[in-house]
Amino acid sequence: MTKRPPRTPARPTSQETKRALVLLTWAQQPIKNVAAVARKCKVARATVTRWVRRLQQGFLPTDKPRSGRPRKLGAAGVQFLKQWVPALGTAARLAASVSAQVPGQKPVSAETVRRTLKAEGYRWKRCRYRIKLTAAHETARLKYARAHRDAGRAWRQILFTDSAYFYCDRGVCKWLPASEMNDQASERYPNKVHVYGGMSYTGKVGLWCVTGTSNHTPIVPLEKGQRGANGKEYRALLKQCMLPAARELYRGQDWYFMQDGARIHTAKLTKQLLKEEGVRVWAHPARSPDLNPIEHMWHLVKCEMRGLKFETVGELKQGVEEAWGAIPQEKVHGLVTSMGRRCRAVIQAKGGLTRY
Repeated sequence: MTKRPPRTPARPTSQETKRALVLLTWAQQPIKNVAAVARKCKVARATVTRWVRRLQQGFLPTDKPRSGRPRKLGAAGVQFLKQWVPALGTAARLAASVSAQVPGQKPVSAETVRRTLKAEGYRWKRCRYRIKLTAAHETARLKYARAHRDAGRAWRQILFTDSAYFYCDRGVCKWLPASEMNDQASERYPNKVHVYGGMSYTGKVGLWCVTGTSNHTPIVPLEKGQRGANGKEYRALLKQCMLPAARELYRGQDWYFMQDGARIHTAKLTKQLLKEEGVRVWAHPARSPDLNPIEHMWHLVKCEMRGLKFETVGELKQGVEEAWGAIPQEKVHGLVTSMGRRCRAVIQAKGGLTRY
């Protein structure tokens, strides 16, 4: 049985490493053979010959120091940037401060600061807005998650409801040549649509426009100074539209109604109406959009409408309804069944916000 030949070393990644490997292999050879060393190190025979000769002449395999462009910022300047970047923020302010605060530091440009910070692993990132939670909010979220993490199939009996705004003229992304700008004219106050909707494991209910929609006639008379939906309009929406649609969806099955903690949702008259209609309300903690999967549903609707431009409110309403209907029920199933994972994520975050 023949022995398997030893594995050849990996190909060197730098010239210095390659030279050192050639010379080390040459020194370990009992019988000096240029061709054998070249095969083992995966280099040309001329390379082996040249570097063996240079070693005999007293040269080392390392590169000679090169002049290059001197660094604008020394070690003290780099340390200053890393220390003060959270407080000063912009590259222009850092550039003005580093030359004034670091002894012996010459003035540098904002571009030098940006380049240095990138080399140190920093990146200029857009702000990601998150809901601010108090200790009371975190306690309530943690209590809710612990109570419902094992709800299982009970999530399938819940109708998740909420509202969202959609705008006519917010600009669209386009594929353009690198030399062209994506300039689009827009109105200062674009037309918008404010809709209520609901989703559940069984299916989706329709969308209804409320006050906040441009050129909209509400189902109840507007009050003086009213800009969005008020309690009277919300209760009329429940009684005339949303609750009948929910009963038609469940067809005699047991179901629950979930809404967030908006004032018009938690008003005494609203609670009284839901009680009179025999609707069981599923409690929902305050400031917890990650525990209501319809928030993700609105994101899917907006993704479905991405790249489309609407000129009128009617076109926008039709676009929203088409995007809402285009989302498959399998996607809704996935959102509803994720509630157990969402509760466990809240517990793991000790009541804090989660990636949902």
